[in-house]
Amino acid sequence: MTNLVEAAAQLSKRTPSVESAVQAAAKAGLEFDPVGSMDKATIIIGACFYGFTFLVLLYAFINRNYAPIRAKNVKLTAMVYTGAVLWFVGDIATNGHVEMVGVWSKCKVWCLWFRVFFAYTFSAAVGIRAYGLYRVFVLHRPYRGVGFYAPIIGLFTGLLIFCITSQLIPDEKTVMYVEELEMCTYVWGFRGACLGLLWLIWLFVFYFVFKIRNIHSSFNERWESIICCTLALGIDLFTTLMHTINPHYPLTLRYRVANTFFDFCMGNMVTLVMIIYPVVQCMFNRDEYKRKWLAKLQADGLRKEYKVSSGNPTTSRNYSVMNEEEGDSTFQKNTAFWGGQSMVIDDSNANYNFESRRVL
Repeated sequence: MTNLVEAAAQLSKRTPSVESAVQAAAKAGLEFDPVGSMDKATIIIGACFYGFTFLVLLYAFINRNYAPIRAKNVKLTAMVYTGAVLWFVGDIATNGHVEMVGVWSKCKVWCLWFRVFFAYTFSAAVGIRAYGLYRVFVLHRPYRGVGFYAPIIGLFTGLLIFCITSQLIPDEKTVMYVEELEMCTYVWGFRGACLGLLWLIWLFVFYFVFKIRNIHSSFNERWESIICCTLALGIDLFTTLMHTINPHYPLTLRYRVANTFFDFCMGNMVTLVMIIYPVVQCMFNRDEYKRKWLAKLQADGLRKEYKVSSGNPTTSRNYSVMNEEEGDSTFQKNTAFWGGQSMVIDDSNANYNFESRRVL
């Protein structure tokens, strides 16, 4: 009985606010849909989707010594996932899935840092992956050193400067809270700057994905990168059109749900595309997949990207790629990446044998 009274009291406090928002929207010629069950369902579905992806990523981390999983760079994939999750939190507020009162009315916290900065972080992490592949397979340079880290540091420094500067600029020129409508909105000039920077980051990604289009890799990064870029292109176009054609979309249920739905689908799918296949194989076809995976490396040919050596009469090929356990700086330097596995191929009878050998 007490709970019912409290609920009625809360409803009585809330109703005038909702009614005034509806009236304010009507005066401005806008449609207004109050927060309801569909908004809660969107949050729950997105959280469940991210929960599933987290379990997949956790399994990959636990089994990171499994060579096909280690080749996917679990740490960088985790960075992509983290950016996507925090971007989703920003979407909840920015797209109006909660009543924008109290802490939720702090627009710069949610719209600038969670929505904008972490969307940039997610996009930049995908770009770092493509840039790393370009550096290794096209430029034939290691996945380390000043030449590798300098552009990455410069990129994130630029993003931080943009967001910190935006934080210091008055709300009326960046992201402001519209009390009458109980919503956060981007000022037109700032909206364009945010979208423009997002496109700039993805142009950076598209460029390096184009540059690695001809790499011959056993890890499928080329196709994974193409899929990620295709998803990003669709979401970027959708977001740009939504913010341009209907900047007050958070007031309309179908638009805000669609925006958040597409965003969290992209965040999860990009993360899963990077890691799901070797994880599934590790779960259900561990030894056989690893044997075929290593055999495919041999079929790719003698490539210095894998640091190959030959012997006679038996050809021994020791491959090394990005090693997360000992740091990415060991790339092309340490065959311990393969989890202590050395593949020995007997050319005389084409039988594949795998010896366990710890490389110190």
